[in-house]
Amino acid sequence: MTSTFVELMKQSDPESGLSTSALIDELSQGVTLVDEQQRIHTEISYFLHSKGTTKSLHPLEHLVWCKLSYVLGFVHPTGTPFDAATELAVQKAFFDHMWTIPLTEVVQLLDDAKDAADFEVLARRLNDGNALHSGDLRSFNQTYCAEIRGLVDLYGPVMMDVVEAMARKEGIRVEYQYEKDRLDDITQYKNPLVIALERDLAREILRTIHIQACLHAAVRWNKRRQLKGNDLFDFHHASAVLAYCDAFFTEASLKTLICQNHLSLDKRYECRAIASVDEAAEYVTKIP
Repeated sequence: MTSTFVELMKQSDPESGLSTSALIDELSQGVTLVDEQQRIHTEISYFLHSKGTTKSLHPLEHLVWCKLSYVLGFVHPTGTPFDAATELAVQKAFFDHMWTIPLTEVVQLLDDAKDAADFEVLARRLNDGNALHSGDLRSFNQTYCAEIRGLVDLYGPVMMDVVEAMARKEGIRVEYQYEKDRLDDITQYKNPLVIALERDLAREILRTIHIQACLHAAVRWNKRRQLKGNDLFDFHHASAVLAYCDAFFTEASLKTLICQNHLSLDKRYECRAIASVDEAAEYVTKIP
């Protein structure tokens, strides 16, 4: 998944990085979760379609996996000088080629592209914002709701894109004379998403947003705790694994956070959190 890939690319020793990527290739069998933005987009789309006229949907768990070569998102050649049919053939051939590339080859190709996001700077910015508003927080639930509203604000345009796509399938073309009208509609569509999450009506579908909101809210509610850059990596790991995997091997502090009674993310998504090497080894040996 993307957060793991970014951490892999942060390794300063090329030989160690290649060895790690080879191990990931072996254990993953070339399969990974799609990047977080795409997962959230998929979950929002699934939520809206489940409330619409669609008669049957593929299980959400089937829609979030891809080959390792697409860990950073799906790309293909566009704007080529060829005619439409030839460009489509080139795109298909490119997709087939990318499907066969192992992670070790991707790492070698991107060896000079190690410009990972500076999560330490972001963590300090979040800590400053949390301190500024700490006096406004009266309960964990209020803190969670504040995080939900902030996250949903980020994905309002995604909701509008999904709604417009659903309308086009029904032969309806949504057009706006003024951008303000579209922004007003985005605001209206965000409200049901907020309500569905706050009232626990959609947390089984909107998993990534819920997990991210829980983890950030838990840190904000513990006003003595400061976020670190590595916490943000850990939260991205957790939101992917807890939502779609059977077990999460992590450190003790994150396991404690995940398993708190008012979060119980491990129980909600039936993902066992493990922070012991011995326990992890025992778990792996019992996999059929």
